[in-house]
Amino acid sequence: MELKFKLEVFEGPLDLLLHLIEKNKLDIYDIPIAQITDQYVEYVREMARNDLDIASEFLVMAAQLLMIKSKMLLPKPEEEEEETDPELMKEELTKRLLELKMIKYLSGKLRLGEEVGKKRFFGYEDIPSEVLKYRPAPDLDKLMYGMDVNVLNRAFADALRRAAERKDPIRSRFGTIEAEKVDVAGRVQGIKTVMKRERKLTFKNLLDEKGGILSEIVTFLVLLEMMKGGFVSVTQEGVGAQIDITVLKDPEGFGESGEFL
Repeated sequence: MELKFKLEVFEGPLDLLLHLIEKNKLDIYDIPIAQITDQYVEYVREMARNDLDIASEFLVMAAQLLMIKSKMLLPKPEEEEEETDPELMKEELTKRLLELKMIKYLSGKLRLGEEVGKKRFFGYEDIPSEVLKYRPAPDLDKLMYGMDVNVLNRAFADALRRAAERKDPIRSRFGTIEAEKVDVAGRVQGIKTVMKRERKLTFKNLLDEKGGILSEIVTFLVLLEMMKGGFVSVTQEGVGAQIDITVLKDPEGFGESGEFL
């Protein structure tokens, strides 16, 4: 009775070579070329005996292994080309096998994830919106349990205290802040009136008692323009000292040619 063997199907020559290395528990970083070559060639022959279509790449790999084996058995010449150096060819083959091993490992991980994912089922929320919006009415007896007038009064007083502490004691009394409005023409006329009455005066004499900072700035700018026009002379002994003003000519003429206004 004739015995028949079922051969595994490999995706390529490197796949077959990696299978033989793992089957024989060989070190992939130090492949025994002689041993692995004999097994590889025997497998290719078995494929031919079973009338399997042998791809040309399997035969190319067999030829490459035989060439490496023969070159490692023969004495190494003094000058060997890099392309035909058996050690370098063996090293390149090891790199390709390691890449294939990594690809097979990662593909196995992906396949396992796919199988695990098939066993998981995800449903969608189908609860009616009316049910989702429902909120049970509060139980007042439970909500007010242990409460009396004194407890509620203390809680209310505590809430008022915390609200008062959150207020800024200074800014909370500011009230409404409005921009100051200054009548420039009126301010100029007021300055002229004072200068007609007094020929020697100070800067403070020109200020409007009801005016604010913006009014003081306008007064100072008018004074500078009058100095520029020769209507007044100004002296000051030092920084922060009193500003003394002397009227040189009739201030009524100020502004007639369009200065400042």
